[in-house]
Amino acid sequence: MSRIALVGPQNCRDLTGIAARDGATIRPNRVFRSDALNTATDADLQKLTELGVGTVIDFRSDTEAGRRWDRIPEGTRYVRLPINAGNLSALLTRPDGPPPFGEALAEVMRSINRQFVTEAAFRAQFAAALHHIAAADRGVLYHCTAGKDRTGWMSVIVLTVLGVEETTITDDYLLSNKYASPELVAEVQPAVDAGRIPSIQAVAPVIYQHPSYLQAGLDQAEHTYGGMDTYLREGLGFSPSALADLRALLTEA
Repeated sequence: MSRIALVGPQNCRDLTGIAARDGATIRPNRVFRSDALNTATDADLQKLTELGVGTVIDFRSDTEAGRRWDRIPEGTRYVRLPINAGNLSALLTRPDGPPPFGEALAEVMRSINRQFVTEAAFRAQFAAALHHIAAADRGVLYHCTAGKDRTGWMSVIVLTVLGVEETTITDDYLLSNKYASPELVAEVQPAVDAGRIPSIQAVAPVIYQHPSYLQAGLDQAEHTYGGMDTYLREGLGFSPSALADLRALLTEA
């Protein structure tokens, strides 16, 4: 769960070494999570190449991606799997009235995580990402904009497949507060200064991850499928043998 020190993206992490089931650990340089790569420098791209990144999966909406195109290493496969949820700008810029603040915004974030379980379109994109990871012969990096919500749930999926303890999954989920949130504060501050947003505290629920967001998704999986294992099989369409193959690919003793 180590951070990759890049000049541009600040929430780029390698899942290498996380303890999985049966005493195994995640293999080096197989799975990476990140914020958007539009700020990546040439040196950043070189580092990603050296780490073995061969596929980049982008969960951003068409609008998000079109505004800030990824920079990716030469020869890297780029896969677009848009998930139209968890976009900070969309949450705070609503045509139908003022955006929610405080606890109302926190409930929006919990609702988004529930939708990652209930919405067929979202499940299809997460399943497609998992298939790309299973088929890759090099490392796969997936990301959204800040690398915390859509990317966070994708990491929950991957780590659950690999049998990682829930406490470790939560720790990984909350690390975005250390790496992504300072960037988000800087992004929102001009709107606060201009009076469009009352304060940073008012929008803190969309800037900082909270355990209740993750728990909302897990509870929804329990309610809809009877748990994450069945969500993986029935919600994402992965057979027990396919999940076993994925564990063999991504972990080592």
